[in-house]
Amino acid sequence: MGRPRGFNEAQALEAAMLLFWSKGYEGATTNDLADVMGINASSMYAAFGSKEELFKRAVVRYCDKHMIYFPAALALPTMNETVRAVLAGTIDLVSKPGYPQGCLMIQSGMAITESIQIFLNGYRKQGEDALKRRVERAKKESDFDPTLNPGDFARYLVMLTTGMSVQASKGTSKAELKRQADLALRYFGYRPLRHSQ
Repeated sequence: MGRPRGFNEAQALEAAMLLFWSKGYEGATTNDLADVMGINASSMYAAFGSKEELFKRAVVRYCDKHMIYFPAALALPTMNETVRAVLAGTIDLVSKPGYPQGCLMIQSGMAITESIQIFLNGYRKQGEDALKRRVERAKKESDFDPTLNPGDFARYLVMLTTGMSVQASKGTSKAELKRQADLALRYFGYRPLRHSQ
């Protein structure tokens, strides 16, 4: 039997996730990662394989822990509720006290490593496709403007949430993000977020 690892893998992965969230994939160096994880580089590679594999596991952890609002929003009974929940959930995520501001995947979205780009694009496409299916269902249920294209609307909503993530990472406050969301909801014909409190 091999010697048991002398560190808590879940805690180490959490620390790596937070560093990637703060600095992005390219900005988080191997030495930075080993430091925040409290291990040396060789232990990091032994446990996680590579920086790329560590990042992929960090993204999975991030989605499982911090993006649970998204599938919950898609399950809501009306499109009004879904859109409001997606926007509110995004705002809460990107301005969460005690965590890096912005979105881990957006922070890493400009990575020059092609395999990371492909990995992140796959995640984004899954989310966009799920949103498109929700809009298509709403359209069949006469709960969505029949003149609008579901794919275009899904991409537009993703564009809004992406923009909010970028703004949060640059210091835009939660209150300002809510006002921006309410502006979009107004033009969708949906209730503003302040009515959800």
